[in-house]
Amino acid sequence: MKNKIYEIINEMENEIILNFGNIIQELETKNIKLCFLKEKGIFIENANKNLYSMETYWHGSYLDKLITNGITVKFNLVDATNIENWQKEIWGLPEVKAFMKRQFLNIA
Repeated sequence: MKNKIYEIINEMENEIILNFGNIIQELETKNIKLCFLKEKGIFIENANKNLYSMETYWHGSYLDKLITNGITVKFNLVDATNIENWQKEIWGLPEVKAFMKRQFLNIA
C-alpha cells in the first residue's frame, strides 16, 4: 500500500493536467504559470521552476481556442537544463486575465 501511494505521488509530480476552460482557477489552485518558449509552444512552470511540456497532440494550439473550447491537456515534466537559454515569456494570473480580456474571452 505504501509503495502504491508513493507511485501516485511521484506520478503527480511528473505531470500536470490543466483544464483551459477553467484556467484562472487552475492557475490559482495549482500555483502554476503558463510559459511560452519561442518556437517550442506552451509549457507550464510550477512554483519550483520545473517545466512541463504539453502533450504532442496539442502542440501548435492557440491559447484562445484552448480556453474557448475548454480543452483539458496533460503536461509532462521535462528536463529543463537546455531550456534555460531559450527565449521564454512567463504569464501568471494578471497576464492571463489581460489576454482573456483582450480576446473577449469569459473570465470566470
